[in-house]
Parts: sequence; structure tokens; C-alpha cells
Amino acid sequence: MKTNVMDKTLLILLPSQLYARLKSAAAKNYKSISGFVRESVLEKIEEEFTLEEMSMIEKGSNDFHSGKGTNWRKVKRD
Repeated sequence: MKTNVMDKTLLILLPSQLYARLKSAAAKNYKSISGFVRESVLEKIEEEFTLEEMSMIEKGSNDFHSGKGTNWRKVKRD
């Protein structure tokens, strides 16, 4: 089983008003600000693309960069 080790630091600057809203939202969820941000980022990433979708995107990107991409001008649109 793979363990998630917290070994990277993310330093971000926020306006005071946004920080206050973030602090309030974290408190309402009984979480630390770091935990709340970490969970929110993870949800956003997982919500966007599945692992299968990410591999399809990576394959398409690699194909494009190696000259095997689809010419968008020839794609039929509905």
C-alpha cells in the first residue's frame, strides 16, 4: 500500500478577505486551513479527470507533439 507522505510545501499569498473566508470555511468543517485546502485541491483534481481520462489526455498530447495528432480543420462537427 502506498503511503501519502506530505513532503512538499506550497506557499501562496492570499488577500486578507479571501483568507478570512478560507479560515471560516475550514473552521465550519472542523479542519485546519492546510487540511481544508489540501482536500479542496484533491477534490478539484479528481472531479476534473479520472485516471483513465488523464492517460488519454497524455497519449493525445504525446501523439500531437510527435506529429501524429488529428488535423482539427478536418474534424467533422455536429
